[in-house]
Order: sequence, then structure tokens, then C-alpha cells
Amino acid sequence: MEGLWSSDTPLFAGVQLGDGATTLPTAQPYEEVQQDYLALGFSLERHPLGLARAWLDKKRVTRIVDLADFDAGDRVRIAGIVVNRQRPGTAKGVTFMTLEDETGMANLVVWPKLFEKQRALVRGQALIMVQGRLQRESDAASILAERFEALPLGAIKSKSRDFR
Repeated sequence: MEGLWSSDTPLFAGVQLGDGATTLPTAQPYEEVQQDYLALGFSLERHPLGLARAWLDKKRVTRIVDLADFDAGDRVRIAGIVVNRQRPGTAKGVTFMTLEDETGMANLVVWPKLFEKQRALVRGQALIMVQGRLQRESDAASILAERFEALPLGAIKSKSRDFR
């Protein structure tokens, strides 16, 4: 291995090895997670929404785990990474989505009219914010989507599992 780094080889001719090595700037936590998602589609370090939580709190975006504190019919706003989208043929055009934030997952119901109105966001965004009404049936909760917004958190490459 020593021979490879020797300045006698043509590849490294004229290269000075020593303590004067250039140091790279330290990446910010969100940049590290963002690079994990861009390279792998996930991160073992942190969840992107956890890193953006202070900003999301200012926007009154509820953590998914805190949906348990709301009643059926309450209007809520959540955000997350789109985990999956389903539009079964038997659902008369209704799309079902699952969002994931740093605390858990939530199911969304998207009526056909809203889907068509916001098709680009619903189908094309990996990170999304949704406002809607909380629906409860037994222990299951879902959100009846009323409006979507893209999350301006930078590029996150996360491929949802979509079923049609």
C-alpha cells in the first residue's frame, strides 16, 4: 500500500503529502440527512421532519403522535414523507396516502375532486403538508384531506410505494 501513495508513481507525481491537508467544512445536520436520502432514500441518523420541527411548530403543524389529543371532526395540519399512495379501482377514485413524520404514520383520504385539483402535489412530492379533518373509527384515525402544500425543506429523495 505504501507504494501506491509514493510520489514515484505517475498518478501522484508532484503531490506533497503532509499536514497541510485541506479540510472540508462540516455539514449541518439537515444536510447530512438530506445527503443520506439523496444517496439511499432513507437515513439512520435522524428524520428530516424532526430537524425541521421548530419551523413546523411555527406553522402550527401537528406531530402525528399528537393526533391522539384531537377529536373527530377537528381540523388539523400534519406534514411528512409520503410512504405510499393507493388508488384502488373499487374506491371510486378515492386516493389513500400514508405520511410519516419523526413520531409515526398517518393515513389520508383524498377525494377525487381534490386529487384532480392538486394532482402535481399529491402525485409528485416526497415531502408534503396536508390540512384536513380528523376522522375516527374505533381505534383507527385518518385525515380527510382538504388542501396540500409542498414542504420547502430542500430535496429529499424518497420513493413511495404506489399502488393503482
